[in-house]
Amino acid sequence: MNSSKKFEILIGKLYERKGYKVELNKVLKGRSGALHEFDGYCTKKGKELVFEAKYISRPVSLDDFSRFLTAVDDCKIEEAHLITNSYFSENVLNLASTYKIKLFDGEKLKAELKKYGLEGFIRRDTLFSLLAKIIVGYFDKKAFSKIFDEKILFLDLENLTT
Repeated sequence: MNSSKKFEILIGKLYERKGYKVELNKVLKGRSGALHEFDGYCTKKGKELVFEAKYISRPVSLDDFSRFLTAVDDCKIEEAHLITNSYFSENVLNLASTYKIKLFDGEKLKAELKKYGLEGFIRRDTLFSLLAKIIVGYFDKKAFSKIFDEKILFLDLENLTT
């Protein structure tokens, strides 16, 4: 199973800890007749929400956001969350507030994982990774700030089970 699928499972576990019933990879039919797959479909006390989980090492792009927004709109979903271990482009940040899509970047996700007892999946720095950060930072300040300034949350997904 690849890291993206494991990340979806971890996010599903997070929503279960929040009290939701979670169905992963749920396909819903939109008003247009098109079928849309959501990484997670969550229900609790008559409330429904969907989530899209992006496990990436770049910012979430406008294309990623637009596909999700189109599916949410077509299926008339009231609450939608876009969750990443990374961060969002400026365009995504602007559009999300307009269309009321809740965003969770790596920093917010880290706080949520800790709050709901899933901090064991947050990767701790090893001596090697700390040295790599120092070396990269010394030679390339721009790369250091993008990759190692905590904008990207690295997770230990190897032992994650369904």
